Amino acid sequence: MAALGVEYYICQITFTRNNIAESKLHSDDFIKWVPSGVGAVTELQTKGYGYIKAGHLRNPPGKTCKKARMESPGCV
Repeated sequence: MAALGVEYYICQITFTRNNIAESKLHSDDFIKWVPSGVGAVTELQTKGYGYIKAGHLRNPPGKTCKKARMESPGCV
């Protein structure tokens, strides 16, 4: 991953709040600890980077999203 320029930013606040020891995370060149994940994302966005939320696709309760309208607000 590091050879491709990929970096993972790990939020210290999240690890602390969830009582997860830093030693539980495998260390590698592309893994970077940051004091605040939100702060790191904000800083990167000001430099022109975009945020892509990882997760599963779902429809909001009571909504149906058709292929042609997937870009519509409320369809994720």
